[in-house]
Amino acid sequence: MSKLAKQFIDIVLPPRCLSCGVITEATHQLCATCWKDVRFITDPLCHCCGLPFSYTIDSDDDAVMLCAGCMRDRPNFNKNRTVMVYDDASRSMVLSYKHGDRIDATPGFSAWMGKSGRQLIEACDYITPVPLHRRRLFQRRYNQSALLAKDLSKKSGKPYIAQMLIRHKHTPPQGRLSTNQRHDNVKGAFSINQKKHSIKGKSILLIDDVYTTGATLKECTKTLLKAGVKTVNCLTLARVIKEES
Repeated sequence: MSKLAKQFIDIVLPPRCLSCGVITEATHQLCATCWKDVRFITDPLCHCCGLPFSYTIDSDDDAVMLCAGCMRDRPNFNKNRTVMVYDDASRSMVLSYKHGDRIDATPGFSAWMGKSGRQLIEACDYITPVPLHRRRLFQRRYNQSALLAKDLSKKSGKPYIAQMLIRHKHTPPQGRLSTNQRHDNVKGAFSINQKKHSIKGKSILLIDDVYTTGATLKECTKTLLKAGVKTVNCLTLARVIKEES
């Protein structure tokens, strides 16, 4: 697109904040107020699942850098990294993207994910999304995780495989389920698409929108590892964090 054409589009359809919708200087950005409210996840954090710590750790020991959950039951994926905390400041953004057809937010979200997961992207052989069941894909018309994965592939140059995994089991939404119910809900829900590229011995970067308990990512990882994948890392847009009482 030429500079003149872009200027014309910005006049007719000025760029707006991804969260509140006010006019911004650049496309796919947050306004200053919303940027201040969003809790982006940075160090210090769990070496494995990426859970942010509320305190600083002065150590190079990876074991020390694990959260209590990962020390108790380490996930089968290698690492997860997440852009921001899923809370009051980010919820409307994520839900409008997931259910409200705000696919125009894809470039902005994928840019954030590219920064948060830079090392994971560099280390992977393929990028692939957590799949939707065909019934839910028909209802929603798009897979938000696939849009993010595809844009990350475009930006990074890493190969993208749209349907490495198939969700052959239609499961109820995870939203109101407990941790144990979430794991039971997705158990056996995924299989490998045998028609796609050979993935044996490869490093896979798995993309999803929201990390809650990690149940879906763990089940996808289990399926990939059974197929001979060497390593699975995960990259997510937002993460639910239970506040300590």
